[in-house]
This record gives sequence, C-alpha cells and structure tokens, in this order.
Amino acid sequence: NKDLIDTDWIYPTISGGFVEYASGWKPRYRKIGKLVEICGAVKPTKNTFVGQDPITIFTLPEDFRPPVNIPELCQGSSRSIWYFEVSDAGNVSVSRSRDSFDAYDTVDSGSWFPFNITFFVN
Repeated sequence: NKDLIDTDWIYPTISGGFVEYASGWKPRYRKIGKLVEICGAVKPTKNTFVGQDPITIFTLPEDFRPPVNIPELCQGSSRSIWYFEVSDAGNVSVSRSRDSFDAYDTVDSGSWFPFNITFFVN
C-alpha cells in the first residue's frame, strides 16, 4: 500500500553553526505515508547568540514539508527553553533561547537543543 510507504530514517547535513549533540542524538527525519517525524539534538559549535532570528539547522526536501509552519517550545540545557520551528519552506530552525523570560541568550558550545515533532503532509 503506497499510503504506508516508510522512507526509513534520513540523516540531513547539519548547518548554521550546529552539530550533532552526541552519539545517538543525530538529527533525522522520516515519512510513513503522510506522517513526518523529525527528531534528534544539536549543539552549537561555539558560543552563539540564539535570538529572535531563526537559525536553520537543516532543510527538508519538498515532499516532507508541512503545509503551514509548525512551532514548538522545547526544553534545553538546565533551565533553558528555546523555540523550534519547521517552516512550510522546509527550514528546520532554532531561535529564542533563554534561561529566563527577560532576554535571549548566548548559549555555550555544549548546550543541548533536543527536538521531536510529528506532523502530516499533503
């Protein structure tokens, strides 16, 4: 049944000054029928300001892109929170990292940015 075809895990090239967080956390995505799952964790390669402007860590191929932007608030290292988004253009990005609700942060090179999100495509 073509509606249940599983692409298996696809490992994108990570960009934007980020790398795989650790072994076993390699960012990946797959599609089963019309359901897309994206998971993994990244860390910046150097101390990086993660403010309001999104930093693209990889881009999905056209068949894996959601019909609308998909946002998610994620827990990071220690008490930090950050904004994860998969855009309808396929950009998978991080932004708005902060330890408090007052200001965006410069994050250390070892900071943990984990994510796991699922959505349906057309």
